[in-house]
Amino acid sequence: FLADMKGDISGLAKIGSETEKIKANVDKYGLADKNGKFILLAEFDDIEKLGEYILIKKDDKYGVLDSSGKKISNPIYKKIRLERNTLQGKLAGNCWQNL
Repeated sequence: FLADMKGDISGLAKIGSETEKIKANVDKYGLADKNGKFILLAEFDDIEKLGEYILIKKDDKYGVLDSSGKKISNPIYKKIRLERNTLQGKLAGNCWQNL
């Protein structure tokens, strides 16, 4: 699914009930609402769903959005997991912190 950096969308892929994953010509991803309006510009290496959350990846670091595209965390974590319905991020070593 492609979109250019100016926001012209030629295709969308469903992520959540209110958001769509779009891919830019430069192999970057962003989010658009169901009307095609950009929520996040196409600047991420990948975007994927984790439970009710959306993971964003940039420069091998992960961040989190809620299902509507609102940012919970910037991409600063090495890994993110959902442990017993609690979202956790790993910064360094083996230490996980709740988000």
